[in-house]
Amino acid sequence: GASAKEYSYAVETVLSDTEAIIIPSNGSNNQLEIDKREIYKMQIVVNNELYAWDEVKIKESDYNKLEVTVIGTPTVINRRKHKRIPISNSCEIKTADASVTAKGSMINISAGGYAFKTADKRVAESKDSVVKIVINDFPPFEGKEVAGRILRVSEKNQKYTIGCQTYNEHPEVYTIE
Repeated sequence: GASAKEYSYAVETVLSDTEAIIIPSNGSNNQLEIDKREIYKMQIVVNNELYAWDEVKIKESDYNKLEVTVIGTPTVINRRKHKRIPISNSCEIKTADASVTAKGSMINISAGGYAFKTADKRVAESKDSVVKIVINDFPPFEGKEVAGRILRVSEKNQKYTIGCQTYNEHPEVYTIE
């Protein structure tokens, strides 16, 4: 067969568990020429997880759109170094110099970082600085402070979602599973 080529598409509409309409992403005009008899491979990234199918049928839809049908179950690959564990424990947050202390709730944790929500704008304004958190009722840390550097801050309805990277890896977080 032909040599493998890569095409970049975005999902426009999900039709069912196995079918979707895709469109070229980022204004790409690198249009795939479809052979309805051919079986294609497809990879889709969702929430930083890579889903890969080895059997995909593709047919033309409307102008510059393709209809894809996946066959079978995808292989799922987490692209992160550390698996995230969703948790919702309450937490106390303070800046490295302890000038700001706040309450929050955890979103997730991994061996290399954590994310939490808080309504305290002062913590959100500390991007790129160090915070220390104590996670309530979380046996792997038993009330210990865990320092992390704020990498991401997003805001919605005066609530701030803050993602941090820890300075040391903490594989003990996986002992709760």
